[in-house]
Amino acid sequence: MVTEWAEGRRPIKGLIEQRKGVTEHSFAYELMEIIIKGESKFFEGVNIPNAGCIEELPEEAIVEIPALVAHSDLRVYI
Repeated sequence: MVTEWAEGRRPIKGLIEQRKGVTEHSFAYELMEIIIKGESKFFEGVNIPNAGCIEELPEEAIVEIPALVAHSDLRVYI
């Protein structure tokens, strides 16, 4: 089922409706809007691949860290 959503073969509208009250989807929309409009905004927690942000964790681990999201850049603050 997840593959169908990822490949666009299954609409995500129903998925979002199932999660009413959960704000992850609105956060994704906000990120897309920032990028499209060429704006920037600081977020207290953004989930990204570690990629060296926290030395003790594997590179592929997902970490939640403060970040400035801009249309052309993502700056992390740790």
